[in-house]
Amino acid sequence: MCTLVSSTLASPLTQKQKLVWSLISRGLSAATIADKLNTTRQFINQTKLSTEAKLSTTLLDVAQANDLQITKLYPHEGILLGYHPALKRKAILTYSTNYGIKVWYWHD
Repeated sequence: MCTLVSSTLASPLTQKQKLVWSLISRGLSAATIADKLNTTRQFINQTKLSTEAKLSTTLLDVAQANDLQITKLYPHEGILLGYHPALKRKAILTYSTNYGIKVWYWHD
């Protein structure tokens, strides 16, 4: 049986980016979010792209700091899959607006 052990890091996103990311994660369209925030779809789409870029960079930096070999990166979902060769453990890095970046290691 495997369990996950985690640690948490602060969010790399601004408050506006966190809000847009949260709404996108709930499945809302850019048009719906733009209406809700009284802005344009273009602003929402630009914010989404910059948020994904920032999350990609941050997840890669955290993976490097934790000596992980990167297997897959899913910036639009806020997930990085990796492997720690010294620990011989799989690792998952996740981002959520509530908990920031978490590093999860598989543990027996």
